[in-house]
Amino acid sequence: MATITRPLIPVIVVSLLAAGAPTATAFDGVSPSTATVTAGGVTRSVQLLELDWSDHRYQLLPVLAHGRIKATESLAHMAQDAAAVAAVNGGFFNAYTNMEPQGTLEVYGSYLVNSGGTLMGVTANNRMLMEPDSSLSIKGGIDGAWSWPDDWYAWGFNRNYHQPSQIVVFTPAWGAATGDVGNGTCVVVDRGVVQTIVQGSAAIPAHGYVIYLGSAPDAQQYLQYLTPGSTVAYKVQVLSYGNPVDWSGVVSALGAGPLLVSGGRVVANPQAEGFTDPNITSRSMTRSFVGVTPDNRLVLGVIPNVTIQQAADILASLGLQEAMNLDDAASSGLWYQGQYLWQPSRNLSNALVVVYHRHPMPALTVNGKPLTGYPLPFITHGTTMVPLRLVSLALGASASWDPTTRAVTIQDGSSTISIAIGSTAALVSGQAETLPVAPVLKHDYTYVPLRFIAQAFGTQVGWNPSTYTVSITTP
Repeated sequence: MATITRPLIPVIVVSLLAAGAPTATAFDGVSPSTATVTAGGVTRSVQLLELDWSDHRYQLLPVLAHGRIKATESLAHMAQDAAAVAAVNGGFFNAYTNMEPQGTLEVYGSYLVNSGGTLMGVTANNRMLMEPDSSLSIKGGIDGAWSWPDDWYAWGFNRNYHQPSQIVVFTPAWGAATGDVGNGTCVVVDRGVVQTIVQGSAAIPAHGYVIYLGSAPDAQQYLQYLTPGSTVAYKVQVLSYGNPVDWSGVVSALGAGPLLVSGGRVVANPQAEGFTDPNITSRSMTRSFVGVTPDNRLVLGVIPNVTIQQAADILASLGLQEAMNLDDAASSGLWYQGQYLWQPSRNLSNALVVVYHRHPMPALTVNGKPLTGYPLPFITHGTTMVPLRLVSLALGASASWDPTTRAVTIQDGSSTISIAIGSTAALVSGQAETLPVAPVLKHDYTYVPLRFIAQAFGTQVGWNPSTYTVSITTP
């Protein structure tokens, strides 16, 4: 039988905010604490940070050190750069070589890198999914078609596999240019259109990516179809043990593993997920984790000197519904409100941060389908702001951007909508309209008031308070 001892939260908070520590503002529903747990044949003092995740002002996000691949930074600096309330170390990385992350990272629907292990996904309305032995299937299309010969595929994102048959998508997270990744060919894509074909290193567009085709014939064959002027796109399917899973609604994700607890039961099986390192399969060391309780409390924490199995037993005893292992040992770290609750002994390549928004962040659906691949809607001055281009495309309209005037034009049949960043003046089919809040540029997306979209497209707007979701529906 497991034994759990939890000191009263106010006592723990006082001990954490010791003399000389920076003064921290209290946040609703956030509780740093320790719990002494006896489970799996050991007794350990677990450092915990819990928060009420049903409060949609909180958002869990993965972040990269300095915002790029192959960099490291202290956990505290990553948290501060993200204006975070709390942070825990993220997934594995090559700490002794090139510092590249070794787990999948997805931020606002964009994949930065991919690998195996358990993948934790976070939906826009703060629901957590965990899929063990994960992988990605990346399928590309050309000029709107997705079957041969107008298709392509990729092995992964932002990783040099050092093989002549590799096909890799390099995004701005990799850097300003691909660099020397082999003797293949770079297909440069900007805003969905192939711009040029480059031998050797190629610049990576800020609003696009580079498809690198290795030198082998099975990779080079796609050059006859990926030609300048072609429109290209790709779709990503998440797999678990090789089988497709429903990843709809997920806006951010981080991979590490193995999965420790699922459905409240211990399920740890690192070998089944392909882990072979003794540090994961058998040895005792400090473990960090992320999980969620049945009543939707997000739990971040660190457990000293345990095996993976013992960590799983402890977390199940603590009542977690779902939990997974993060990077461990020297990487383990927990940070809250300007100070370490557990300090890593090295810099990290990535982390999970908790961001607090003054107003809740609603989810968004268009005609019943969750909009993924975008930063979340946000509320400012009492007005809900939504990403114009993606909402327009989901409604079947086309969108264009003029970088000189910083204006967006939306074409929907016979209707044309024109707006500019920072201006409350808009044109809807030649008629002047005044917006309640000026459009803003955020995360490279133009945001406009939700009610403006609804009126301009003749759609209906709904609100589900139980799931905290805004819905846009065509009549």
